[in-house]
Amino acid sequence: MLNVVVAILLDEFIATVTREKEAEQAVEEFERNRRKLKGCLDAITHECITFEDSHDLDVKIDSIYEKLDDDGDGGLTFDEFRNGLLDNHKIHFTRDDFEVPDLVCIVGIVYLLRLLRASQL
Repeated sequence: MLNVVVAILLDEFIATVTREKEAEQAVEEFERNRRKLKGCLDAITHECITFEDSHDLDVKIDSIYEKLDDDGDGGLTFDEFRNGLLDNHKIHFTRDDFEVPDLVCIVGIVYLLRLLRASQL
């Protein structure tokens, strides 16, 4: 009788440990997928989400911005943005894509970050 009880307890213990490992793996998978961006600008935004510290993020933002700003005037026209994405990241972009409010917001934020960083120097 004792062997049966031990076997049942051991089976329950193994099942519990297995469920906990599966739950941990599910959380890790969720975290990995949560960090992945899903959109047409993934190639360009991936450079920004893999930073080490604030200085590294600044360098990455500056690098992206400088690649896109062909004439070096500090602003981005639609043509500069489109050509930069096509040349550097093989992303085809239309004027309709450029006028999406979220995208305009992202470009504006990057521009403001550059202005703020320049004013701090």
